[in-house]
Amino acid sequence: MGNPIITFAAQLGVLRVALACVALVAVALATPPGTEAVYSGWDFVPTVLMPVFAPLILMGLLLDTMMSAIFMIEKEVDERRRYRKIMITNLSLVVLLLVRWLPFFMAL
Repeated sequence: MGNPIITFAAQLGVLRVALACVALVAVALATPPGTEAVYSGWDFVPTVLMPVFAPLILMGLLLDTMMSAIFMIEKEVDERRRYRKIMITNLSLVVLLLVRWLPFFMAL
């Protein structure tokens, strides 16, 4: 029994951890409603790139949640617990993304 964070990350898998990190970056770089787009410098990332990538990340999380639910059907109890953790993690990130980005998209 090592570090619980490393154990949890190992249960998620490398690609899911990468998706979660990208989702957390999108949450951190959420653009406030009414912000003007900036096409040069660092401000290009939160004002132009993140509004494009946030819905894509959201769809990726929802797709992974759906596929986890499908894979969970034919697995044993331990694997079901693993997929349930994955689903809870993904849905938590979806809620975070929605809370941070929905005001921006509603203001468009």
